[in-house]
Amino acid sequence: VIALPDVPSKILDALFRCAELSVFPSLFEGGIPLTFSESVSAGTAVMFARNPTILEFIDQNGPLADCLLDPLDPIGMADGIERGLATRDSLLAGQRSLLDSLKDWTWPRAIERYLEIFQGAACGHPTRTHS
Repeated sequence: VIALPDVPSKILDALFRCAELSVFPSLFEGGIPLTFSESVSAGTAVMFARNPTILEFIDQNGPLADCLLDPLDPIGMADGIERGLATRDSLLAGQRSLLDSLKDWTWPRAIERYLEIFQGAACGHPTRTHS
């Protein structure tokens, strides 16, 4: 495990390219789209903490569920990382599809979605956050 703050982008890209797997165990932040896209674009699969931000993008019962970890369970995280290393090619293929679907994601589009969600919630019609 390597934690390096303030890494210049060219070095960060090289680190992602050399890594066997990226792990983002944050309880609060998700890593999508920025760190996720950097890692997957460099050809490295990603394991995420199962948190509300990530669950906006990854269905915990869907095909990418194997990339989700419980950040409060160290043994489960270790098992998940081993699983990720063993299946990283298939994880990466699925994550590339997710990355492709995010190419149209922009801040104006995100704002539109948030407004739709807030309006739906105000009217009693909650919606999924990622489309």
